[in-house]
Amino acid sequence: MIDFKTFDSRDAAAFQLASDIERLLEASIELSSSANFMVSGGSSPLMVYEHLSKSSLDWSRVHIVLSDERCVKTSSDQSNEKMISARLLQDQAAAASFYPLVSEQGRPLSSNEIDTLRDQFSSPFAVSLLGMGEDGHTASLFPDAVEINEAIIGDDFYYQLSPDHLKQKRVSLSASVLVNSSRIILLIFGDRKKQLFELASSPGDALDLPVRVLLQQQDVPVDVYWAP
Repeated sequence: MIDFKTFDSRDAAAFQLASDIERLLEASIELSSSANFMVSGGSSPLMVYEHLSKSSLDWSRVHIVLSDERCVKTSSDQSNEKMISARLLQDQAAAASFYPLVSEQGRPLSSNEIDTLRDQFSSPFAVSLLGMGEDGHTASLFPDAVEINEAIIGDDFYYQLSPDHLKQKRVSLSASVLVNSSRIILLIFGDRKKQLFELASSPGDALDLPVRVLLQQQDVPVDVYWAP
């Protein structure tokens, strides 16, 4: 269920990944007239988003949500939403519909707002683009967050997390939502993350390396894009 794809450069990986995501979103639009697309923050996917923003895809039929967010103002340079707005929701992709995970002031969503988000993304994602930190986290499922067990095994759509090593609180889609997808893509760069991926692919507890929630499930194909 895991296909590990190796590229000579990060540019090459980003270009191919953008092309593959475009193809998967187009297939979903052709099949069901729309496509749900989960995106992630961080620096690794920036080139992917820039390539995608210029795609001739019918973006008006694409619904985008982040996998996780910091509880900061959306004007902050630390905001994933700000990055997505600047790098992905430009050019052709400006026509896509984006659904925030926090208020403009960085407040977590209310229960009614979460219910609306859950209804919008009740169907599986056409693509879930995720990353992995050097502590094994994915989205904001950090191993040192006191709420990590609930976020991994719980049925709620959305969780607030307080990782011990971080100043800002986070919000994240739950593990069950992260894997509610037709295709999961994990984008990682560098030898350290390749070694960590190999460790996470071996048997072990997802509480120690939360990325295992993606790698241990058997229902959804996982494509790993890696470059040095």
